[in-house]
Amino acid sequence: MRAKWIYIYLFLILFGFNACDEEVPSPSYVDEDRVEGLLDLSKPLVKEYKEKYGVNILYNFDDTLDFKFGFYTLASNQKWSAIGIRHLDSEETVDYAFQKLDEMVFRYFNDDFKKYLPYKLLVSDMVILAGDVIPDALISEPDGAESGTVTAIGNTYSYMFAFNKEAMESFSASKLKNLRDVKLYHLISYIMDKHHLYEEIPASFYTSVAGLHGQSIDSLAKQEEVLPVGSGSSSTYYKPEWYMGLGMALTMNSPRMGAASNFSRRLQMNNSLYIPAKERDFRNFLCVMLFTKKSDLERYYLSAPLFCERMKIAIETLQGWGVKMLEVNPDLEMFLN
Repeated sequence: MRAKWIYIYLFLILFGFNACDEEVPSPSYVDEDRVEGLLDLSKPLVKEYKEKYGVNILYNFDDTLDFKFGFYTLASNQKWSAIGIRHLDSEETVDYAFQKLDEMVFRYFNDDFKKYLPYKLLVSDMVILAGDVIPDALISEPDGAESGTVTAIGNTYSYMFAFNKEAMESFSASKLKNLRDVKLYHLISYIMDKHHLYEEIPASFYTSVAGLHGQSIDSLAKQEEVLPVGSGSSSTYYKPEWYMGLGMALTMNSPRMGAASNFSRRLQMNNSLYIPAKERDFRNFLCVMLFTKKSDLERYYLSAPLFCERMKIAIETLQGWGVKMLEVNPDLEMFLN
């Protein structure tokens, strides 16, 4: 019996007291020595962005310490832990990924915006989500939303892009454009939130839609003298022109998630749809800038004065931050004339 208690005391001494003194782990981005050791400064892009912008671009990283770290609630931890990350496995795939990172993302930002880039920017081959679990809500927002395998994802501590050389080399030009636009939408939105850029949006962007955010779309439609619905097979949907006439951007995921690509089928009646909150409202304009083709901009949006007024402000705001929106989409010039 005495021997038993001796073992118990030894256990408490060795483990119990040590646990009391154990420090709470902190995210790896404060571990500058470790991050510095992971940098491959032989890569020109890595060296340039480290020296000019303080950005640590890593491809040889630890999944847990550098990305799946610090989620203390069970739900968050389960979501992020379930993500699968496939690393770049050769010099060729690393060089290809860096080339595409520069071509598809960095080239559209000037120095003012690059100062907002994440402290730690991870580059991988593939990011695989677990089933329908989406830990990062921005993934499901844009018209070209990804699912299953994603190429842009971020959390409080790190940000990651994925470039799969084998797949990308087989993509059509339109699919590569969509891939670029997904990355731009996600990173710009991530930075806007991280650096509180919503607070810098001019008040004039919201003036013409004051009081609309959060309002029921059904209720707003019923206030019209004639209910703004379509005809024929679209008779149970509100007209997109009416919604855009309110000054709003109509995307495939806002105000209705997973709406049809056909504009006339995006606003179903009696479907509990609401005007988005202010931040999502601005991101919807970014979505239109990136994903809406020229013919649809001309057909639906250009004839809506309030939308055009707000679009001009949104474009100028993004450009003022350092995003080269007219280089991303030259067709946006129609809203600046």
